[in-house]
Amino acid sequence: MVEEESNRLVLEGDYKKYLQLNAEQKIEKVLEFQELLTQQHQTESRKPSLLLEFAKLLVAAKEYKEAIASYDQALKFKPDYDSAWYNKACSYALQGNIEQAIENLEKAIHLNPDKYQEMAKTDSDFDSLREDERFLVLIQAQQTGN
Repeated sequence: MVEEESNRLVLEGDYKKYLQLNAEQKIEKVLEFQELLTQQHQTESRKPSLLLEFAKLLVAAKEYKEAIASYDQALKFKPDYDSAWYNKACSYALQGNIEQAIENLEKAIHLNPDKYQEMAKTDSDFDSLREDERFLVLIQAQQTGN
């Protein structure tokens, strides 16, 4: 049953839907994630994706520090989790922490350059980085053959 509920939450996960939830619905969803994450029968292989979705929900609630902690937990289970690195970079950028945003985006791009260089070019989460030379180099590396 834990596995089924975990799968449901991950499959239903959608950042845009999370943004549309009211405060009470977000709290309910947070509690649902927290309960599943602490279940004794939760599999280690499922935890990273649950933690990623939980973090996205926290970002939608503008709880960036908590979201980053959830991404960090996911990365402990799966250090090469490119989506966690990318979304963690988004969270730092939304906080205005440019150094950490660049550092985490660089890790995501290193793991999956084709996907994340393209995404970062238009992702509004990175608007605060648009003029930063390091950001421009990261998103253009593919075009220059690096």
